[in-house]
Amino acid sequence: MVNKLKDAEVSKKSLTKVEIYDIIKSYILEQIDLSSRKQRKEENFALPAWSEHQAYQLGFMKGLEKVLEFIPDLDKRK
Repeated sequence: MVNKLKDAEVSKKSLTKVEIYDIIKSYILEQIDLSSRKQRKEENFALPAWSEHQAYQLGFMKGLEKVLEFIPDLDKRK
């Protein structure tokens, strides 16, 4: 399976709307998870600007969640 849109572009593979949606959704969910892990990282609690770091990560996650809500749900497999 192609996991990146650029991989498909390089290999000249055509993707369906659902495949593109799956790739984008997977990437966004991965970024939300990464941001969540950054918040809980032990050494980040010692940052002088810890509250700003937390606010940034929460804003980043909220923005990505809004993008997920904005994208139509093409996944009719459920």
